[in-house]
Amino acid sequence: MFYGKPPSTVVFHLSKPGSFWRMGFLLQACKWFEVENVCLYLESNDKADYSTSQTQIISAQELEQIHAPTIITDSPRRLVSLRFRKIIRDDANVLLLDKTVPGVYFDDAIMKPSKDEIFVDGGSYDMNSSVEFCRWCNNTHKHIYAFEPEYAFYEKCLDVANGDERLAGKSKIYNAGLWSSNGILRFDSRGSMSSRVDDNGNSKINVMSLDEMLAGEPVTFIKLDIEGAELESLYGMETTIKRYKPKLAISIYHKPDDCLAIPPYILSLVPDYKMYIRHYTADVYDTVLYCV
Repeated sequence: MFYGKPPSTVVFHLSKPGSFWRMGFLLQACKWFEVENVCLYLESNDKADYSTSQTQIISAQELEQIHAPTIITDSPRRLVSLRFRKIIRDDANVLLLDKTVPGVYFDDAIMKPSKDEIFVDGGSYDMNSSVEFCRWCNNTHKHIYAFEPEYAFYEKCLDVANGDERLAGKSKIYNAGLWSSNGILRFDSRGSMSSRVDDNGNSKINVMSLDEMLAGEPVTFIKLDIEGAELESLYGMETTIKRYKPKLAISIYHKPDDCLAIPPYILSLVPDYKMYIRHYTADVYDTVLYCV
């Protein structure tokens, strides 16, 4: 969140109701970083919605009096620069929190595509990651294996693949989740991206071990965003990872200990991997571990 010594005062600038909907997590982070003062500068009239015992709601005039604040905002870059130029001095530090950042799973600063990429899309949902993969490798890929356990989204994946020449004929879509072994598991089907394996789930799904499915065939890139099943599925691709050392893009934010458990397990398989962690959103979603 901050590099070097933390600022004494952080101002959260909220441009509209619903911004920073995980304010509690942000306040916890400020406390952990030992920020002395947390203030809110609001454009919404619904000030009561943001009132907390840990924050102070301030006006533009009060903001102008704060020495060198760090301002964290959800507004577009040009709007921020125009607005804050009028009310604060040049010594303020403005951090922009974009809700979407290009490069999730395919960060060009970390890894580059090679010829004839073979991609595993774990948690394909609507094939968006597979489409982005095609763009990333400039459509020079050899094959895509996509896994989507929820049937409604599996059908959507089929429709997308059949209608996209980059995917048609070069992709195989499985109505199954990735796991440590082949079988059937209970599943909490929510009709959204948050559906997940759950012992008390309202449905059942097929799951597959990638090692068993591939039966020795190579892959060059594995992406996993499977709502907390990442580590269990990594157990099921041990042989593939050891043998082919594919690039990995693994979500590590679904369970509290994922960021501690997943990296050392992967290093136990391939000690030579270089690892990078990137976080891509203004809230708690989309923390990705890259291994190259």
